[in-house]
Amino acid sequence: MRARACSLTLVAMTGKDLPPAARVRPRSPLDRLLVALPLEDLLRITVVVFRVGAYIWMAILTIVTLATDTAANQTIVIAALVLATVWTAFTVLAGSRKWIGTWWFLACDAVVVIALAMAPGIAGASDFFYGGMPLSFLFIAAYTGGSLWTIFAAFVLSAATLTGAAISSREATPTADVGLILVFIIPALVIAWAFDTLRFTNRQREIAEEALKHERAERIRQEERADVATRLHDSVLQTLAVIEGRSGEPETRHLARRERHAVRRLIDSLSFGADHSFKGKLLEIADGVEDVYLISVDSAFVGNAGIDASLEQLCAVTHEALTNAAKHSGCERISLFAEIADGHAATTVKDEGVGIPDDRVRESLERALAARLDGFDASIVVRTTPNTLTAVEASIERKAKP
Repeated sequence: MRARACSLTLVAMTGKDLPPAARVRPRSPLDRLLVALPLEDLLRITVVVFRVGAYIWMAILTIVTLATDTAANQTIVIAALVLATVWTAFTVLAGSRKWIGTWWFLACDAVVVIALAMAPGIAGASDFFYGGMPLSFLFIAAYTGGSLWTIFAAFVLSAATLTGAAISSREATPTADVGLILVFIIPALVIAWAFDTLRFTNRQREIAEEALKHERAERIRQEERADVATRLHDSVLQTLAVIEGRSGEPETRHLARRERHAVRRLIDSLSFGADHSFKGKLLEIADGVEDVYLISVDSAFVGNAGIDASLEQLCAVTHEALTNAAKHSGCERISLFAEIADGHAATTVKDEGVGIPDDRVRESLERALAARLDGFDASIVVRTTPNTLTAVEASIERKAKP
């Protein structure tokens, strides 16, 4: 899993498939198993392996009990070993059929394991010969129901073992009873924590991998759009600009300008990969002002970003500044410059027209435009030289005031 996550991270960083020599390869059989198997399959295999190991543990203890404990009821001891043998074989079959994890298998396993936990007491054996079979039930409870069911299973096993001890003639002490309880509770806590942690980590890894795949697919689509936009830009826009500049008919110039606007917006949409970007919104505003007032807006942009509330308001202020310049400057060409970077965005609208001769009018215009940006960390500056130049500079931080 670590190797696969590392490979996917490198793919997301480079945007390309890694060559075979550069890919991280599992170094051991266990690493290859971790990469090849889903987590749930790996956990199910772990449950089965521990059950088989617990059975071997019980078989050894049972043989020792039969050989050394003459007071134990050998029929019960042998019956317990036979039951453990049959159920362990069925557990292996259930693992291959993916029955482990179902509630009916958990219930059946609980009945069998409780019987095995009580068997030493019923047989009158001096030692608990059930080995690790009860502990293996905790793994099955954790795999099926999670941490709460694992802890509940530990208390059930403790009760069953104490009941078996009470049936036997063995003298019970408080220390021994507490030990019988803790021998199940402590492993249950560890097993429950391990299973829950592994599953949580696996879910986080799957979410990260899905995000990386989505990011890579989006990047591929972005590159395709940018490639189409690059092919369109030089040929189509330049041709339309030549037609508009050399045509003596107003209708032809207007048609060329409209087509140039449409192509420019299409190029921005393809390049940015979104229908509404900061640059695209300003281009739409500039094109609208050109169509209404039959002027030209020369635009220049540095950076781009998706539109949000702050940029929407900045675009509205820029629209008003362009409209004022088109109405009152007397110029046929207006300049628009926009820049966005590091959480900061700014626009500047310039015209070389009649200017604003009255400072009171200039201050009133600043206040009116600043009111449009109320609630944001923004500033408006109107600079003017009579009969020469007017510049409206607007800037905004892309976070609203608290």
